[in-house]
Amino acid sequence: MKRVVVTGLGVVTPIGIGKDEFWENLCQGKSGVEGETAEVRDFEIKQEYVEYDRSIQFALKASAEALVDSGLFGALERDEERAKAGVIIGSSKGGLGSLMQEMAGFVRGGPAAVSGHLYDNFLPNMAASRVAAAFGFHGPSEGIAAACATGAIAIIQAYNLIREGRAEVMLAGATEASLVPLILAGFRNMGVISSSLCRPFDRNRDGFIPGEGCGVVVLESLERAEKRGAKVYAQIKGYALAADACHPTTFHPSGVSIAGAIKRALHQAQLHPSEIDYINAHGTGTRHNDPLETRGIKMALGEDAFTASLSSTKPLTGHLLGAAGSVEFIVCLLAMEVGFVPPTINLKNPDPECDLDYTPLKGKSRHIRNALSLSFGFGGHISVLIASNIEYLIPPVCYWSDG
Repeated sequence: MKRVVVTGLGVVTPIGIGKDEFWENLCQGKSGVEGETAEVRDFEIKQEYVEYDRSIQFALKASAEALVDSGLFGALERDEERAKAGVIIGSSKGGLGSLMQEMAGFVRGGPAAVSGHLYDNFLPNMAASRVAAAFGFHGPSEGIAAACATGAIAIIQAYNLIREGRAEVMLAGATEASLVPLILAGFRNMGVISSSLCRPFDRNRDGFIPGEGCGVVVLESLERAEKRGAKVYAQIKGYALAADACHPTTFHPSGVSIAGAIKRALHQAQLHPSEIDYINAHGTGTRHNDPLETRGIKMALGEDAFTASLSSTKPLTGHLLGAAGSVEFIVCLLAMEVGFVPPTINLKNPDPECDLDYTPLKGKSRHIRNALSLSFGFGGHISVLIASNIEYLIPPVCYWSDG
């Protein structure tokens, strides 16, 4: 099996487009939340893409950013190279903005008012398809949907394709642009949107703020990256996927499913719990999720849970829904590169049930050897991704078992 590394990053978020602006605002605790949403502002796209759904535009922009960052933009010229380059970019809702627009036209003007490009814009696979076409990638192409775990699972699927030698280069992540009245009303009536601020792990938390955006990474084998002299952000060392469908919107209160997934990811990564220095928590700021996630982390890591640094970046970016997992994995990679843990802003009154180090209010410097990203989704989806710093690219000499 090949060792898989990340060589490029691309983000479109309410706090920055491109990794540099995004990271600077993240570290400074600058939130993109305005009112009850977090929207991407001052977004520009090529004229040829203006008719595409906003989610597809985000994917094209983030993919271009990632390819430039990796040094692969325009570099795959031969047919055999393009045939081994693929795209997995998911979305929890696809081109919902376009679908709502077409529905309004249908109500007003009947069938004749519906565009022939309806399917080009709202199908969840079209972001991956448009990106593959734009950059001439002829390898595996797929759009997946797994609620708010979509971005992480897309990266995991792309990782496996390279690990097994079925692809050489993959663009992977997720995009979301679904801040439409219907979705906001559904969240509001469900009682999960905050009345003021997203406050993960705070005793006064009352929900999240929906956001939009996209996160895409470039994956390739370590051997290929070294051969072309590419910058390597990190190696993907382990992952786990699980289902906890005891309720449509929450998990078993014991946290056992989360704990089991974390343990399996550590087992694959051949890491001891004490080697996890940073955890980007799912941290939605809802009443039930935060203590449940805390219990799962403590069950999996034991006493080592108290020495890890955690943060939830959702109060800054908003909850990016399907794109949350890929953007938050990128947070882990940048945190390792810089040696800095971003803050959990708005955390002023800690909940006694949430007793880990969530890096409240202000970020801090820390050398990060290994980072773990947690993503959960409505319907019981659980994903865990572990990335290791460059110093951990050497094969491990010890093997930790949860048994």
